[in-house]
Order: sequence, then C-alpha cells, then structure tokens
Amino acid sequence: MPQEWDCDIQYDIDEAILDYLLYTTTELLLKNASSANRERLQNAVNEQDLRIQMVDSFLVLFRLKYSENQVSSILQFRLRLLKFTKLFTSRFAITDVDVPPETLQALRKSHSEKARDFLSHFHGDEDFDLSPFEVSPSFTPELQLKYRHKLAPSTHYGSPASVSLLDTIPSFMALSAAENLLEDNEVTERWMGLAARYMAQAALEQYIACGVQGTAKLSEAFAYAFDVESTAEMGTDDLLIASLFWGGQGSGEVEGWKGIRHHYLQLLIPPNTVGLQEHLIRVEADLLSFGEFENMLLEFLGGLLHAQIPPLYVQIENGDIDGFSKDDSRFFVEEILKGPRGFSETSKTSKV
Repeated sequence: MPQEWDCDIQYDIDEAILDYLLYTTTELLLKNASSANRERLQNAVNEQDLRIQMVDSFLVLFRLKYSENQVSSILQFRLRLLKFTKLFTSRFAITDVDVPPETLQALRKSHSEKARDFLSHFHGDEDFDLSPFEVSPSFTPELQLKYRHKLAPSTHYGSPASVSLLDTIPSFMALSAAENLLEDNEVTERWMGLAARYMAQAALEQYIACGVQGTAKLSEAFAYAFDVESTAEMGTDDLLIASLFWGGQGSGEVEGWKGIRHHYLQLLIPPNTVGLQEHLIRVEADLLSFGEFENMLLEFLGGLLHAQIPPLYVQIENGDIDGFSKDDSRFFVEEILKGPRGFSETSKTSKV
C-alpha cells in the first residue's frame, strides 16, 4: 500500500508540473503573437524555443511513465491548445519555423485527400460561379511579395516551406470540437462566424500570398459541412470535426452553418464587372483584414486558455488558490516559501 500511495503522489506532482508548463507556454506564445508585441518577437524567439523544448522533454518522460488513459481530459485539452497555438503563431515568426518539409508535405497531402473525398459527394455549392478562379492568372511575384511583407515579418512566409492558414484549419476545427466536448457545449453562431471567416482567410491567403491558381485550394478551405456519408472512425480528430456540424439525431446539419458558410464563400467571388485580383485586393482591405482576423483568433485562443481553472502552480504564483480566501492563499504561499520547516512548525501549533 505505501508504494502505491507514493506512485499516486508522484503522478499528481508530475501532472501538476506538466499542466504548469503547458499553460504558461501557451500564455507566452499568445502574448508574443499579439499585435502589440510582434515588433519585439525576435527577442522572444529564444525564450519561446526554450519553453517549448522544456514541454517536449517533460512530455517524453511523462509518456514513458504513465499511460494515456491516466491523463486528465483538461491536461489533454491544454496539450491540444498548445500544439495549435504553436502552429498558428508560427506565421508571425521572424526565423524559419522548425517544421520538417516531409511533415508539412504529408499534412497537406492528407488534408487535400480528405477534402477531395468530401467534395466528391457534397452537393451544396452548385449555385456559386467559381469560374473566375479558373481563368484568372495568379498574382504576380511582385504582388505576392507585397502581401507577404504586409501579412507577416517572416522572410519565408508564403513559401511552400511555411505554415499557411490552410494547413491549420483541421487543427482549429478539432480544437473547437474538443473544447465543446470538454465543456459539454454546443456550436454557437459566433463560433460559426469565426470558423467560416477562418476558411475565407485561408483561401484568400492562398491566392494573394502563395500565388495559387484554380479552384482546388478554395474548395479545400471550404470543405467543412455536415457529411452524411462520413466514414470517420471513433477516437479520431475526423470524427470530432464531423460532430461540429451535426445538428443532432434526425436533424442533419447544425442550424445556421450553411448560410454563414455561403456568406463567406460569396465574399471571395467577384462580380461580373470586376477582375478576380482587383476583387481580392479590395476584400482584404475592406472585409477580410488579416490583422483583424489574427487578433480575433488570438482572443479566441486566450478565451479557451482562461476558461479553465489555472494550474495549481500558477495559482500559487498568483497568490490566489481556488477554494481559498485571499488571506488563506497568502498564508499558504508564505508557508511554502519557508520550506518543510515552516510547515512542520505550523503543524505543531495547529489545533484540530
């Protein structure tokens, strides 16, 4: 029995450490990616890299010691949140992001295949005229470079080696679904607006910064809706994502998604009198500002992070422990700072 108790205590300590690392590293990434701090991001790169390395190293040890089913749902969610935050904020990095080319290629291939499979039996966009995307030439290298400099400080942003918004859509969808599952929430109209805008921004980026042509990337970005023929398996992110757009037993697609999705798709399609390039430039300037969208997304991620009770060690750092009064929290922290001797002396004078 004593040995089993020791194991339980050690797990609690290790979980508390990992929870602290996940939470504070996510907080740091969000802080550095905020528009107010992006100018100073270069100075923060080393600190970010160090914190991420600490998480990675501790996570390896944690997984060697404990099975996956021992990990709490909140800890799993915080790990997912950190992974997405790292992926999304990498677009602001001044230096090259350490994403192996083969990993990025495999990711894109998987996303494209799933989108093609979905679109092969999805019927909902027939009323949209996408021909301008087929016949219009791609943005010139000069225009692409202009937008690359405008949208991100990284010298490799917009190149095949950089992470694009299109690369991150599935992770955003899975993160949102995981949060709904954790909190037993339903999809809201506000979230649907953010998700549809995310898809539109991802498609827009492909044309003005990455120089793609044709409808493939536009269709891939918008390949998210209720899929009655989905073959997603239990326990996969694909099933999590599919659940977002299901309105419940016998109701089909969640109410409101079709209209919101169509609204953002329509924003990207030029009227007959305007060329595609001119239209997309206007849309970016007036309706789909990347700076505005990025701030919205960072605010959303901050909301997810702070919706949960902070890790115990963060509470101790802040002197505000859940379930304790301010005075009790301060006393507890003071006793911790005294070390084991402080607790020993306190226990001698305490009355039960």
